[in-house]
Amino acid sequence: MAQATHAYVVFHGSFLDHPEEYWQVGVRFHLLVSATAPDLSGTLSLWDVEAADVARDETDWTISSLFNAKVGITDVIAVDDWLNDQLGPAGLLLLSGTYTSSQVNLHGIKVSPINGAGHVVELRTSQLAYKSPLPHGPTDVPMLPAECSVAVSWKTPVIGRKGRGRIYLPPTGSAILSEDGNLATAQTSHIAAGAVAFLEACAITPTGPGAHWALPVVTGQPYLNYGQILAASVGSVVDSQRRRRRSLVEVRSTVAATYG
Repeated sequence: MAQATHAYVVFHGSFLDHPEEYWQVGVRFHLLVSATAPDLSGTLSLWDVEAADVARDETDWTISSLFNAKVGITDVIAVDDWLNDQLGPAGLLLLSGTYTSSQVNLHGIKVSPINGAGHVVELRTSQLAYKSPLPHGPTDVPMLPAECSVAVSWKTPVIGRKGRGRIYLPPTGSAILSEDGNLATAQTSHIAAGAVAFLEACAITPTGPGAHWALPVVTGQPYLNYGQILAASVGSVVDSQRRRRRSLVEVRSTVAATYG
């Protein structure tokens, strides 16, 4: 049975007026069984990728799961339950708590078991697909350009590059910007609080013997060590995603000049 070091959870969607354009937000999770709270940093726990074949039709989404996380000898995290009970609702919090534009749709969530090399184990994934009408952001004002994104930086106890991470949120509405084009403190605080609420909704944090945990972490190649995400930080300057900017189809207007 193949092993993984962590789970990678990706929330993804598109834009109402540009369905060919996609956005995604990914967070990595440390999965384990422990009677006490795990260390805030250290070595990721190896777990077995147990084959599954689950299909569920729920009220607001459908779920297709090809694996479970066997975190102990007899301890198993059912990924379809994690998707249904926590990750599905958390996706709605991601939209509602970060001023996401009403032009932004949320299509689904994908959970993948990742090994130390950074590869998906046996290509097994579990997916949640939201039903129509797709959830969308609450900010019903003109959307910022698709390449403009508020970045949320993750704070961990690990010092240096391996302890830093970030996500780029789907675009917000232009009305949240101040006259100088930046975010005010009230807005950055609101988005940071929304990002924390999103993480807390995703996490599995039980107590007692045989307790299963799923905690958001920052980790990088070779994906063996981690730092638990302890805080979210949001700056006042809206970031530009250069890769997205280069891929946009630009519509140009040209006006000829005449003299004399």
